[in-house]
Amino acid sequence: SLPRLAGLSLWAVCFTGMAGFARAAEDKVYWVNLFGESVQRVGDDTGLEPELVLNLTGHRPTSLALDEARCTMYIGTQHTRVILAAGLDGGGVTTWQHISDRTSLWAVALFLDPGAEVLYWAQTDSRIFRRGLASGSKATELLTSDSGFFAGRNSLVVNTHAFPDATVYWGDADGTVAIEHQKWGTNATDDMFFES
Repeated sequence: SLPRLAGLSLWAVCFTGMAGFARAAEDKVYWVNLFGESVQRVGDDTGLEPELVLNLTGHRPTSLALDEARCTMYIGTQHTRVILAAGLDGGGVTTWQHISDRTSLWAVALFLDPGAEVLYWAQTDSRIFRRGLASGSKATELLTSDSGFFAGRNSLVVNTHAFPDATVYWGDADGTVAIEHQKWGTNATDDMFFES
């Protein structure tokens, strides 16, 4: 059995059935298949026989977040530059958030805060946004020193304990590997958390 990793999201692999979260019908590991343009899953007991959950030909999925309470997954896409919402079974696909008409902009990382019902995402232009899951909610941006520059942000995790003033951590692989962080709602210079 795979270890239970509370709140961990590695690239596009998300673990369901985690402690403190509502469970799906069965414990599953979901991921996006970038080149196969799909979302797949396996049971976390054996990892055998991957199941095609959602065919996304033409979208090129890049990132994934799961909302077990709503039985919904959110998928960032490169070619269509949107965040899609779909059921955990792959049904009911809708466009949840339009990212851009520019071909160079798309969501590269997603993070879901199920308690506050908010989805965070990082884009290829280093901009970080969040939006409530409720219908009609609007996206807001965390202004960082690199916002608008193509600085190589490729991962995102959020300390949600102080919502709405959550602290956002992101990986930056532009030249060096670094983890930076900033409190939501501040315009402070990015605070280096780790650099190698």
